[in-house]
Amino acid sequence: MLNYCTHIFCQDEASIRLLKDKLNFTNASLSGDTRYDTVLQAKQLTKELPIINAFKNEELVFIGGSTYAKEDEFILNLFNKEALSELKFIVVPHDIDINYCQNLKNRFNNQAALYSELIGEKEATNYRVLIIDKVGLLLQLYNYADFALVGGGFGKGIHNTLEAAVQGIPVFGGPNWQKSIEVKELQDIDCFIEVNSAKDLAEKIKTLLKNKAVLLDIKENSKKHFEEKIGATNKIYKQLSSIIN
Repeated sequence: MLNYCTHIFCQDEASIRLLKDKLNFTNASLSGDTRYDTVLQAKQLTKELPIINAFKNEELVFIGGSTYAKEDEFILNLFNKEALSELKFIVVPHDIDINYCQNLKNRFNNQAALYSELIGEKEATNYRVLIIDKVGLLLQLYNYADFALVGGGFGKGIHNTLEAAVQGIPVFGGPNWQKSIEVKELQDIDCFIEVNSAKDLAEKIKTLLKNKAVLLDIKENSKKHFEEKIGATNKIYKQLSSIIN
């Protein structure tokens, strides 16, 4: 199929070398990853969610994004830690099956609510945990997070970490991220933190809560990283324009 391509845009230099040195393709160039442009634009266009705003109420929020049973167990462990009682939690299961969400809610000792059950903003303040049983909100929800655990890292592969990292917050995930170039880059600047157990996650969060300077460094590193990565869409557009014209 590559033989049918007029031009091949690559995320990184390693891909270009593979195409040129191993496969003899010379029609390749470095564009970068268009997802950086996408998540930055989405962040700028994010609309406020009044119920989530009331739930946060200027408190620290830990979000589990597109989580599976393994990550949900980690969140339950954090919830039960007295030393982390200052945290609120938003859980966005990968599968929003009603029975799964209801069973998960019941494990939080009457301190959790399903998003679909909440009538208004005032009611949201009564809970420490929100379980999101509605699709399409995750990108907006990351805007309210101070910490994030992205699902998939204990299964076939970690899900989109850029959606969380663009907020300048620590992003946690399981060890199965090796195929993700962006995760490696986020790890290099200390924005992505690998965890291997519930205890591991709890200890790392406790450490971060005691060291505000590290949290500020992560925020600055993330901002700089995304500023350096934007522009792939324009590069591709310009190249396409020259080919088409």
